[in-house]
Amino acid sequence: MKTFPLISNGLIRYWAVIAARSIKQIDTEVIEELQLLTKDAFPTVQIEAAALLASLNQEVNMDVVVRHMQSDQPALVLYASRAFQTMAVDGKSSNLEAKAIYEKLKSNPPSGSDFYLLYSFWALSGVFGSVN
Repeated sequence: MKTFPLISNGLIRYWAVIAARSIKQIDTEVIEELQLLTKDAFPTVQIEAAALLASLNQEVNMDVVVRHMQSDQPALVLYASRAFQTMAVDGKSSNLEAKAIYEKLKSNPPSGSDFYLLYSFWALSGVFGSVN
């Protein structure tokens, strides 16, 4: 059964992944579909699928999320940074690309008016170090 790929609307695929979080026992077919959704056309679907796979202790390529942490869309940077924070094992990560993003934000901290990047910095500081 292939459920998610049959849904043509990206917004509905996004909410289908969100809804899948409430399923107590996710079978192998759904996990395989979630892995396919990490390559979806919509970044938020990719991020949510990767985060759900990580929460199920499935192997997931963190680059799916890290790629969006480098977006020129601040809201997407925040969304991806927050997902990355929840996916980091024991609150830590060895992902060098994500650490470089954190270090860049740390060397030039966002101002209080740049909410999206400020919150992204906060989320990554929980993984890589302190805000100070």
